Formats: sequence, structure tokens, C-alpha cells
Amino acid sequence: MIDLVPEERAALLLVARAALARALGAPADPPAAPGRLASLRAGVFVSWTVDGERRGSLGAIAPSAPLLEETAAMAVRAALEDPRTPPVTAAELPRARCTVALAAAPEPLDDPGRLDPARQGLSVTHGDHAAVLLPAAAAGQGWGAAEYLKHACLRAGLRADAAALPGTRVLAFEVLEVGDVIGTAG
Repeated sequence: MIDLVPEERAALLLVARAALARALGAPADPPAAPGRLASLRAGVFVSWTVDGERRGSLGAIAPSAPLLEETAAMAVRAALEDPRTPPVTAAELPRARCTVALAAAPEPLDDPGRLDPARQGLSVTHGDHAAVLLPAAAAGQGWGAAEYLKHACLRAGLRADAAALPGTRVLAFEVLEVGDVIGTAG
């Protein structure tokens, strides 16, 4: 799994905030990226909350661009294009809180009992049904591995026990979550 030093974590969050600020018409210079961030690749999920209310969360397990580009694109898409929530506005930007979750390469989940809901994400697909569940969804729920897997299946619109059905593909991946504090706009 990718590990980031504090300066890299801060830079990643500044990239997300600056991208959203520019998309909303606010002035924001792209921050300088410390060393290796410019060449890293990882799946990226970006989530936004405003005043504690979820306002968008989108991402991709497989990277389609270098990490900084992927983070900037997902930050804007999550804040402005998530069909489940109203878009973040320019007036809300100073109160918006961002979380960036980096996803390591997914692997088939061979032993559901070894799943760690605190540090692993899940991707469940069966036919046209698909969902991704990140550790943040399980935080504070008290879910063990079986409950976490059940909720991933349900989020995909499948039966709770769909992971055991033929044709269901379950992938697990390590997740590193990086969250910011309100008012750290770049």
C-alpha cells in the first residue's frame, strides 16, 4: 500500500481543494507537489462534506491518470457531479471538508474472514450490479468482516448473501484515507 508522509498528505488535499476552487470560479493556484507525488499512480476516491453533511463521493479503483491529476478530477466530479447529493457551491467551499482515499491494486477476496473493514475497501459486481464500499462506510458501525461484505452486496443492489453466488466478483483493496480540516483551502 502507498504510504504518504505528512507533507505529501497535505499536498494531496491542497490539490483537491484547488481543483474544486478553480471549478467554482475562485482563484486558486495549483500547489507544488512534493517529489514522488507527481509520478505515483493509485485508485482515488474523493468525498466532500459541508457542515457534516455528505455532499459528494466519487472515485475509481483503477487509476486512469497520475495521482495528482486523478485526485483533481475526482475532487471536482465528487463535489459537482455526484447525482446522489446537491453540488457544493462556491459559498460553501470555506466550510467544505475533503477526504481523499487512495486504493491499492484490488485482489480477489478469497477468504472473507480475513477482510479488515478498518483498512480495506470492497468492490462487488454481479451482472449489471456493482458497488464499492470504503472503510469510512464501516467506521463506527461495529461491523465485522461478514457484516461489511453483506453491506457491500446490498449497496450493489444484490441480496445480502450475494458474495457466495456464482458470477459474483468480490475484490478487496487496501485503502489509505487522508482527511483535511475545515478552512485549509489552497
